[in-house]
Amino acid sequence: MTEEAEPNHLTRRNHLTEEAEPNHLTRRNHLTEETEPNHLARQNHLTELTHLLRASGAVKFGDFTLTSGRKSTYYVDVKNASTRPHILALMARMMAPHISGEDLLAGMELGAVPIVAALALESGIPYVIIRKGERGHGTGRRIEGACTPGQRVLLVEDVATTGGSMLRSAEILRGAGLVVHRALVVVDREEGAAGALLASGIELIPLVRIGQMMGTMGLNPENGAPSSD
Repeated sequence: MTEEAEPNHLTRRNHLTEEAEPNHLTRRNHLTEETEPNHLARQNHLTELTHLLRASGAVKFGDFTLTSGRKSTYYVDVKNASTRPHILALMARMMAPHISGEDLLAGMELGAVPIVAALALESGIPYVIIRKGERGHGTGRRIEGACTPGQRVLLVEDVATTGGSMLRSAEILRGAGLVVHRALVVVDREEGAAGALLASGIELIPLVRIGQMMGTMGLNPENGAPSSD
């Protein structure tokens, strides 16, 4: 019994040692091999999202006044797309890989709510809803949902223009003791939001920028006509 015990013990150790390194390398190689297909998948998702935004009527051309007060020849109404389950699911799938250690998701009413809820379902991370205004009844809270000071929050929004709405959301969250350093948005209109948020210590991550979207659709952002390029 004594003579067999040591060899068997060594055999088990050697067996584990022999398997450990190849399995470790296999996992690393597997991750490396998936990098390129994942990149292609993201590109395909971007193209698909762009076409779905256009097909759903989320991009309109004309004369519009934006929330910021600015005039624009086009309007991006993501709510027209996010109320459609298959498009909402795609948005959540595209946003999920950008989550990086946050404890909580947050979105301001109205446009961000279905998106942040879908992302919570996709990622398993809880979320809170930010109210635009003070409540004159009930608890009077500006943040609906469970949260604890010190938690890291990923802010979610449908459209970014100047960044004013997102900065107000971040201010409310930070006022509750929450930590906000990153924000996700479906469409960045590229009109100053990224810079304004960065000045407040927040990185803006868009699923698609308006220049990319118009280029993919082959449209001129000034009037919605086919681009001459």
